[in-house]
Amino acid sequence: MTRISWIHQIRICLAGYIILYFACALCKAAPGNLFEAEAAELIGGASQTADPAASKGYSVSLGKPGQGIQFSGLPAASKLAIRYASIETGTISVAVNEQPVRKVNVHSSGAVIGSFLDAVIQIEISAGTRLTINQTADDVAVNIDYIVVGQGDLGLPPDIWNLPPLPVAEGPYSADWMAISRLYTVPAWWREAKFGAWAHWDPQSMPEQGDWYSRGMYMEGSPQYEYHLRHFGHPSEYGYKDICHNWVIDRWKPDELMALFVEMGARYFMAMGVHHDNFDCWDSTYQPWNSVRVGPKVDIVGIWEKTAREHGLRFGIGFHNSPPRTWGQFMPVRYTGDKKGARQGVPYDAMLTVRDGKGKWWEGLDPVDLYGPVHTAKEPLLSPFANQFMWRVDDAITRYHPDVIYFDEAAGNSLWDLGVHMGLDFLAPPLVANFYNKSIRWNNGRMGAVINLKCVGGHYNSFKNNPELIPIVERALVKSTEAIIEPQIMPYPFQTETTLQNWHYQTGQEYLDAKKVIRLLMENVSRNGTMLLNITQRGRGDLDPEAIRICKDIGAWLKVNGEAVYGSRPFEVCGDNTVCFTRNKGYVYAVLLEWKGGPITLKALHAGGATLG
Repeated sequence: MTRISWIHQIRICLAGYIILYFACALCKAAPGNLFEAEAAELIGGASQTADPAASKGYSVSLGKPGQGIQFSGLPAASKLAIRYASIETGTISVAVNEQPVRKVNVHSSGAVIGSFLDAVIQIEISAGTRLTINQTADDVAVNIDYIVVGQGDLGLPPDIWNLPPLPVAEGPYSADWMAISRLYTVPAWWREAKFGAWAHWDPQSMPEQGDWYSRGMYMEGSPQYEYHLRHFGHPSEYGYKDICHNWVIDRWKPDELMALFVEMGARYFMAMGVHHDNFDCWDSTYQPWNSVRVGPKVDIVGIWEKTAREHGLRFGIGFHNSPPRTWGQFMPVRYTGDKKGARQGVPYDAMLTVRDGKGKWWEGLDPVDLYGPVHTAKEPLLSPFANQFMWRVDDAITRYHPDVIYFDEAAGNSLWDLGVHMGLDFLAPPLVANFYNKSIRWNNGRMGAVINLKCVGGHYNSFKNNPELIPIVERALVKSTEAIIEPQIMPYPFQTETTLQNWHYQTGQEYLDAKKVIRLLMENVSRNGTMLLNITQRGRGDLDPEAIRICKDIGAWLKVNGEAVYGSRPFEVCGDNTVCFTRNKGYVYAVLLEWKGGPITLKALHAGGATLG
């Protein structure tokens, strides 16, 4: 028997380990079964195309309606990935045996040769099945490299443009307004809190040029567009993706800020999850353009959540990326270019593809995931973005277990704004039921959740098409009335949001002073409401000294007068322009709004008027 030195034995073992390691790595990279397109049956004149970037040097071109490829004898599977190349946005058609056709969303990979994307869908495939991929009259042209079929994870990231419908979590709440309203009661913590702090802070804060920057910077001639040209360059070369990349938050001190919000008297804190810009401020599963992968490289929502709870505050997340706002209003303005001047006709950076990122800082990221594929504002609730929105909300609430979530969107379906049909409409009940059911599970069977939605009755009523839903929806959630004070005592709790400065920091803008904030707070509380105050952060995360002083002034007032606020309920009258009434633990409180130090007469408390109890 030949003797082998211990060094040779180690080398042999290492070699075996390396072979095993690479074999396992390949298994993880492609856990499904891969089938080359050129090995399938070609239909209707589909043809092979030479492509050095394709897995075997060829892809199959489906360039005309009627062309397709058919795979036979496939193994049983529940998931399908299609490796494709295209220069168009639209769909392709997939069918299993004689079952109804599935439409699969595709968008531009930048070229039909040399650049591929993956479309991933859930689909039931029985063993021995035929699977056909066709281009029909309403589909776009694609080149197919191969397909992968398998169970569960195929070794690919989620295809956020082809997600399945979000299931509602199991629990007592079903996706129906009437059913929700019959079960839901606003939790006691909310009725006691009355006052919250909000961090309306994301990459749009970076330029410090106010709200809606990610839209205005693409609107030729607007002040934000002109500012962008002067300070960053043309949006064809330096777009919003670059704002996100260069968002520096080195002055963000969440612990100090949360201590200030507690000193101000806030009882809950709302983090910005995602604004209309479509950039997620957490480690998002369904949005690669997020604060962990791009820009700050930190989980902002996760840090806010941990810090808020350490300071004893209830925690909330705001979602402003509703399909009407983001898909309908913010995205389409980016698919244009200047209409005049030296850059006339040059497309803005939203027209870039994943192929354009090779060798750049954003290599591997697809601009479509941030900007959307080219589309119009028509029917945003029926877009592939709408389903993605549902999954992103679920992802955040599942990670951080918030006590409250806020949607900057109408609950109904009868509002129009900037030519877009607004409102969550049929998306709202499953969102609400899903959150309530999950919250009950997190809280050991107790209801502790609050959802804010806008325009339930009132000045901007979004239920004009079905007004009978107004009293039902008012019982099913806590309605939001942004910057609008309700005119009278409301039967159900509500929330009003306001801000110290612009919603996103605006250089040089004046602040709302403490006296005005306190007046707004008392006008809300006296009418059965709660107020959420945005303390506008600068781009790098800090506050102006003036904002800090205002917060401390509010806190000093609440330290003395908080018993008229926290845990209070409306009196029999709310007051007038000189006084706000509340009641608490058997006492009536009169907060004087313009007291000059002399005698006053409380007219509401006359004989035969409101009772003192």
